[in-house]
Amino acid sequence: MGYRLGVDLGTTRTSAAIDDGRGAAVMDLAPQAPTVPSVAFLSPDGTLLFGEDADRLAATDPARGARAFKRRVGDADPVVLAGRSFSPQELFAGFLAWTVSVAAQRQGAAPDELVVPYPASWSGHRRELLEHEVARAALPPVIACTAPEAAAAQHDAVAPLQPGDRIAVHDLGGGTFDVCVLEKQDLGFAVLGSPDGLERFGGIDLDEAVLQHVLARLPDGAAGQDPDDPQVAAHLEQLRARCATAKEALSTEVETSIPVTLPGLDTTVRLTRTELDGLLDSPLRATVEATQRALQSAQVGATDLVTVLLVGGSSRIPLVGQLLQSELGLQTTTSGHPQLDIGVVPADKLNRRCGLAQLFDELGQVIDRHGRSWIADVKRLAARLGDTERKQRGVDDVVDITPGADLGAVVVDMQWLAFERPNDEVVHGSFADLPGSVDVKRTDADRRKAELTVIGHRQVFGRQLRHRVGPAGFANCADGGGI
Repeated sequence: MGYRLGVDLGTTRTSAAIDDGRGAAVMDLAPQAPTVPSVAFLSPDGTLLFGEDADRLAATDPARGARAFKRRVGDADPVVLAGRSFSPQELFAGFLAWTVSVAAQRQGAAPDELVVPYPASWSGHRRELLEHEVARAALPPVIACTAPEAAAAQHDAVAPLQPGDRIAVHDLGGGTFDVCVLEKQDLGFAVLGSPDGLERFGGIDLDEAVLQHVLARLPDGAAGQDPDDPQVAAHLEQLRARCATAKEALSTEVETSIPVTLPGLDTTVRLTRTELDGLLDSPLRATVEATQRALQSAQVGATDLVTVLLVGGSSRIPLVGQLLQSELGLQTTTSGHPQLDIGVVPADKLNRRCGLAQLFDELGQVIDRHGRSWIADVKRLAARLGDTERKQRGVDDVVDITPGADLGAVVVDMQWLAFERPNDEVVHGSFADLPGSVDVKRTDADRRKAELTVIGHRQVFGRQLRHRVGPAGFANCADGGGI
């Protein structure tokens, strides 16, 4: 029997789950460990290592190790390991391939499919770059979905929701923060409004705040430590890890101690939960503001939500839920293992196709009722497009749909048909209307960078335009593209 592998490659930790049709279960990526550090290490022989081995080696040789590379996906600057350059998305795809190899060893065969959640705030450009590297890695067919959708699917498997129920997903991970409102539907979850978040904020930034607090409490002799010295850098890396452990411990304790070992210095710094709350209050309020924006975009209030689902390891900080309650009046739910929520995606709960693909099916039904070249009375659906995915690149929303000819519009300068180009690249050139087309709208408002042409064929509309508006499916996805 085949199986599906869900991989939550987080900024700091990675988890995985297997679904063989009988239910999803967490897979240990290391001996008796459900998560491993999201670390890559370039060995002297040129081999890339990942996970626990990479983390252990990088602690003593930081110049060969890469941490938090997920947060850099899409950056033009490469990750340099011992003088060799890698793109962040190359390391991401390499980590996925390593995870697949671990699963194949445990299961005796590679998975039939991969489920890979990504931050809701990621642009189409980031997803395209990752898609390219995943294709190069020759991985099994990939089903890509936003992390909030995956988390909602897992929550639904544990605490079933009814169609029409609305939840907010507050995902505070290691390197990013995402928040969005979702509505349970018969075929999955639909995103309401526009997701919000902070691309460069997560647990590692909170760890850094704790680290700086600890360093400030050290004797003056610590000021002379050179962070570029390999020995000092290794000790600081260990101290940063201890600060992260202390932050996590204060989720349940009121006080903890952090051992500090630096060249010529061996001491301990005490940290209380009150002190931690003081350090984290200001940065966490930024997540509250993002949550408020997401609720306003979705046009929902606190009483319209079943719950606010807290996922991501940093969501366990008590102050997170306290601020959401005091500032917005939101009731929150945190699972026993929030760091594993996204990695466990049951096959029967994850909708492989996004809400936009469903809309295109509805449009296809309208076309079928009215004839092959007549698209009538779909402005209601067109309006829903803009509410569903306003953050996508290319054609951000459909402005108008009118009767037209059966043929596609022709790009005069480049001489190719509009639907011969399935990606969402912005094309600069002159366009001409076909004889018989009526009231074709050229977009000229902000962010509308493409001309909408009349498409009178259900298959072309449903498959091609889905690529251009909906979230990008990876190239080797089983259904040929869009999710």
